[in-house]
Amino acid sequence: MILRESLHDKVVRHLALQILKGGLTTLPNEADLGKELRVSRSILRESIKVLAAKGLLEVGPKTGTRVRPRKDWNLLDPQLLEWISEIGIEEHFFENLSELRSIFEPKVAELAALRATKSDIEEMRSAWEEMRLSGDDKEAYNAADLRFHEAILAASHNELLYQVGGLTRVLLRMSFALTSASWGPVSASLPAHKEVLDAIVARDSAAAGKHTKSIIALATAGLRKALDYKVHLRLPSQDRTPVAAGHD
Repeated sequence: MILRESLHDKVVRHLALQILKGGLTTLPNEADLGKELRVSRSILRESIKVLAAKGLLEVGPKTGTRVRPRKDWNLLDPQLLEWISEIGIEEHFFENLSELRSIFEPKVAELAALRATKSDIEEMRSAWEEMRLSGDDKEAYNAADLRFHEAILAASHNELLYQVGGLTRVLLRMSFALTSASWGPVSASLPAHKEVLDAIVARDSAAAGKHTKSIIALATAGLRKALDYKVHLRLPSQDRTPVAAGHD
């Protein structure tokens, strides 16, 4: 699918990637940066506001627009995670993501085992069946896998947890993008997913959490193997183009 970005979105993404690559410590003044990117000051200002809200930039009357330290970035922002994955994931960040999944997802599965409705369970079953029938089609398997995890998140019936669904989606996409480039059958995690499904159906919250940890362990092992072979993680191309000329 072709992702169509507005000029504003292109400017935001362009600046974000430059910051993440370590290529910027301060931004040029508005006039110079506007000429460089060939955009209006209004678009530039709105773009800087977006990046400031994500903790990447700080605007001061005397200091200009500066890049904030990484510790101040909103690293749980789904869009920021997408940008990080575009430039290549670092090993320490991979470890942090794996730890976050191991803390978050088992608890979600435990809640799903206690609260899932009949329709929730049918959605999980349908997603798992899609995984089973996908064969060696990694893209289809991964799409169904994501659907399975999103169904579990919805089945937790916790509106605050559901709000972090965007984060879960990005974490899984990052995992899929790297492990898809590694060796081994795409369906290796299928039995573990079935164990999670069976535990939720049986209302066994402890087992649901336990088997979810097994899924994460498999994913972590695959990611570590891929990193050991220095596979560079990037999300699939979405036909983005550089910042284009324009003023609106």
